[in-house]
This record gives sequence, C-alpha cells and structure tokens, in this order.
Amino acid sequence: MSSIPAWLSQRSLQKSDRPALLFERKTWTFADLEAISSSMALKLAEMGIGQGSCVAVLMANHPGYILLLHALSKLGAIAALINIRFSTQEVEWQLQDCQAQLLVYDRTTNEIASQLQAWRSLEIAELESITTAHTAFPLLTDIDLEAVQAIVYTSGTTG
Repeated sequence: MSSIPAWLSQRSLQKSDRPALLFERKTWTFADLEAISSSMALKLAEMGIGQGSCVAVLMANHPGYILLLHALSKLGAIAALINIRFSTQEVEWQLQDCQAQLLVYDRTTNEIASQLQAWRSLEIAELESITTAHTAFPLLTDIDLEAVQAIVYTSGTTG
C-alpha cells in the first residue's frame, strides 16, 4: 500500500538519480530529497514533534519549504501553512487556532518570527537549525490517509 511518507522513499529507491526539484539553477534528486527530509524529520523528532503534532510553517516558497513538508509527513505531523503576508495579529490567531507546538520560519520571515517569540511560550525554530546533526528516531513508513496532514489558511475567505 502506498502512503504519503512512503512516496518519497519509493521514488528515491526507484529513481534515485533523477531530478526531483529544480530551483534557481540547482537540482535535487529524489535521493537528495529523501536524505535531507529524513534528516530534518529526525531533528524535529528530537524537538518533540511527532504524530499529530501541529507545526506552523511561516516561510517563503523555496526548496526548504518542500523539504520541511516531507519531513513533517514522515513524522505524521500536521503542517499549518501560514501566509507570510499576514500581520502579526493574524498569525497569532492562526497559531492559537491550530494549536501549533512549533513555528518554523526562514530568513525572509525572521522579522515577524521575532515578534512572535514571546507568544504563549511557542517554540520557534529557524529552518537552518532543523538541518543540523541528529540522533536516531523512528520515522513513519505509513500513515492513516484519513488523518489530518495540513491546515491551510487563505486570505479573503470567511470560513
């Protein structure tokens, strides 16, 4: 049976050297994505993130965003995708609504992340800190496809 966490693993076995992601003249293979996202998942697990944990993602569109989503999937965690154009107050509402345990930001969203540091003892991590060395934690190879995987907030909707 195929599942979301297993999809990337399967592709990395079947097509390891094939291009999977292209961004600003850099190419990542399926094997690259698998290795990096697995490493990130292990670091997130060290931080207490696991199945059902909600992680707010406040990042611009770039490869780190894709890698983080795959890493969260490997843990069965929920990604709450936060619009980087929202005000601090709007982001705070979303963080409370989704009950995020962790907020991951990147260099482009450093300013708003720094404003949120004192918000309700929320743990905040810069993307690069998640790509550091780790110890071993088990990753999911299969998840319930009916389980919540993402919370996506959009602008301009009323619910």
